[in-house]
Amino acid sequence: MAPGVKSDLNDIQHAETRADAETALITFSEKYGVKYAKGVACLIKDKEEILAFFDFPADHWGHLRTSPTAATSLRLATTAIASKPDPRS
Repeated sequence: MAPGVKSDLNDIQHAETRADAETALITFSEKYGVKYAKGVACLIKDKEEILAFFDFPADHWGHLRTSPTAATSLRLATTAIASKPDPRS
């Protein structure tokens, strides 16, 4: 993935508050929605699951946000690959 995409995903996961994370998610979708429409749609659809760690005490966020970040990166990467046209066709 491009370093900018990864950095912008980190802005979502490492936001100070849930509201900041939601704002970062909106910014991400506006920035990448055209190029990675399916991946962004997945992020929006799964927003509650991705941001669920904010429901726990802040002391636990570091442990809890590792899996969602990895899952989000993987989901975006596989969606981007799947949405590219097949060069054989």
